Amino acid sequence: MMRVRIRFWLPVLAGLLLCCVAVAQESLFPRPAGLEPDINFWRRVYTEIDTSSGFVHDSRHLGVVYRTLSFPRGCDAPPAQSYAACNVC
Repeated sequence: MMRVRIRFWLPVLAGLLLCCVAVAQESLFPRPAGLEPDINFWRRVYTEIDTSSGFVHDSRHLGVVYRTLSFPRGCDAPPAQSYAACNVC
């Protein structure tokens, strides 16, 4: 009988705990509406490109991406002035 109660209450308590953590995170890290475009840009950076590619984007409005660059193998993180030397695609 005790095991039945534990099997019932354990998922309920775990769900309640997860809800409390989500609410606490929102209060610790507020997300003003004005930051949403920047947050979306950084999501794209970490999900769409890797260490051998990058975005050419507007410096003030991060949501504006002009082009995605792909660097060939052997061209390690060139400075901005030498993109042409690496034959960027």
